Amino acid sequence: MVLADETWISATHAEICLAFLKAEWEKVPEITRWHDRRLVDAPDLANWHENSLRRLILGSWREPLLAHIPADTSWWRVRSLRHTHTTELLVIASDDWRDPLDGNELLNVARRRGETLRTKPADWSPPILWGHEREGPFTILEGNNRLVNYAASVPNSAFAVECFVGLSPSPSVWHLPDRATTAHG
Repeated sequence: MVLADETWISATHAEICLAFLKAEWEKVPEITRWHDRRLVDAPDLANWHENSLRRLILGSWREPLLAHIPADTSWWRVRSLRHTHTTELLVIASDDWRDPLDGNELLNVARRRGETLRTKPADWSPPILWGHEREGPFTILEGNNRLVNYAASVPNSAFAVECFVGLSPSPSVWHLPDRATTAHG
């Protein structure tokens, strides 16, 4: 079974921002000092002010990544990302992850730099993936460390987590296949 065969439900930008911010809330001490955690623990996704504040907070340190996600991206909640889908995943094409020897394929990157998995998948915030079509491949925008460490650990065939997937016909610098196309095309 491939990711395209899973259940895809339309998602909003507010849901994507919430998932991203929730996954990274503890990584930036200024956020925990200056903002109320209820923004991610008890969100009101119908509240325009809350959604704007979450986007502003996330952008304060992730704008370089967010700015290179094509504006025409449509977002989907996918149930579920499974162990069998790991072959469809690419680690983000940023300088700190990229290696020309392994094409940023998740399983290859896990062999290169995987560590012990610290958080059970059941406790994860949904990873955020991006690609051009439902058939993949998909770049991991958020959740690279968790998915690399999962792939490096003793994989569990029962692994199934919800994820978000963005789809766009436009290229993105974070999607390694797009870099190859632009470099030679």
